Amino acid sequence: DAGVLVAEGNISTGDHIGKVHWGRAISKEEVMGSTSHYITRYPEGYVSPDDPEANVSIAKGTLEGGLTWNLTKAGTLTVSGEGAMPDFSSTGEQPWNENSSQIRKIVIGNGVTNIGSCAFWNCGVLSAEISSSVTTIGDSAFRQCQNLSSVTISQGVETIGQNAFRACTSLTSIALPASIGEVGSAAFFQCTELTTATFAPGSRQVKMGDNIFTRCYYLMSVKLPK
Repeated sequence: DAGVLVAEGNISTGDHIGKVHWGRAISKEEVMGSTSHYITRYPEGYVSPDDPEANVSIAKGTLEGGLTWNLTKAGTLTVSGEGAMPDFSSTGEQPWNENSSQIRKIVIGNGVTNIGSCAFWNCGVLSAEISSSVTTIGDSAFRQCQNLSSVTISQGVETIGQNAFRACTSLTSIALPASIGEVGSAAFFQCTELTTATFAPGSRQVKMGDNIFTRCYYLMSVKLPK
């Protein structure tokens, strides 16, 4: 649904010649658009989105403040309800920590107003969908999600905290909506595969922290707000 995770990939052209990438994620769009042929081997315990039991819950709970979360067999973690997610001080405080490696996709439902600090730090997620009701993505929210290759941030998100997507080493592009008013320090620090970053045109003045794109070695195009 989101893409594929490459256990080992030899790239024979360009700057990567002779290199091996371990645990590199490739988005569905990239696979369908530029791959001539491929052989897949699913990870142990993988459940296809087309499987009859794909939507069966394997873990769920209630967060402080009343939001609920549910993780399915196919690896979709959905946070639902009305209000803000709590902040966490470490990965060990995440209620889904024991299942973090099984998370393939994160869906932040309409009604959720912010994503808490450290919420998905070091999770195995491949893609994330953030609804327009979210105004804040907390500090280190998606930090070191090394397989995260696709993020959809809807119009309505206003603040991205410091280190929010730090060391998301499979993220290849990011598009930020016109509602963005602040991007914290090191928000995309060490996103080593990031090639493009685009801020949508808008009337807001945008405050940008230090080192946002430091160590983004392949970043070729950045479109900043007016």
